[in-house]
Amino acid sequence: MGLVVKYILRRPTGKLTFRRIYPSDVQGVLGRELKTPIGHEADKAWMGRWEEAASAYEANVAKARKKLSGQFDALDPPTIAFLAETFRIESMEEDEAARWSPEERGLRAGIAAQLHGQHINDADNWAGDEKMRWSVKRRETLLGIVAHCRELRAAGDLDGIVGLWADEAEALADAKGLTVSLGHDPSFPLLCRSLNDAALQAAEASLKRLDGEAVATPRPPEPPQSEVVLEIWTGC
Repeated sequence: MGLVVKYILRRPTGKLTFRRIYPSDVQGVLGRELKTPIGHEADKAWMGRWEEAASAYEANVAKARKKLSGQFDALDPPTIAFLAETFRIESMEEDEAARWSPEERGLRAGIAAQLHGQHINDADNWAGDEKMRWSVKRRETLLGIVAHCRELRAAGDLDGIVGLWADEAEALADAKGLTVSLGHDPSFPLLCRSLNDAALQAAEASLKRLDGEAVATPRPPEPPQSEVVLEIWTGC
């Protein structure tokens, strides 16, 4: 008798997809279903990816139900510091990976060749040394980030900071297994302020790298040791 694995969509090509409909009570939060490619049936590693998808499904449902019930993880100072430092370090890791990535430069070259082949003018009108394109464009982006983050901080523009970082804050917390909400936690704006500061610090470190300085990426922070306090908000 063969192994029966649920929630598998098999294509004629042998490609496999984990596909499971969410319970009706959480579809308003999560959408109708979780649909995740898990590989090819000829590759035995697909079972491990199936298990990861199944675990993600259960975690998504649990978090959605917690949110719908009005339960959110409290953003205490250690948790905010952990999330902000995680964001800073992940930003620095992404910057360093992109700096040495031949794939990123190859993708850009491929797009430019395709545009030229179709007689479409390159949008940025780059006329410099192609080897310097990434660093020049990266510097322009970073200077824009630094200027905007500093402007928001200098003006004490809390609404602007929350508007800029709210989605990032929720996504970051969610990735670390936390359920937070702008509308329910009075500390959420402080998390957004901390992300604004972390983005500024990461951008400044990346600019030093562009000046040729060897700026190492710190080790990821350890999660807070204190127990997470679960708060129930009634909306009253």
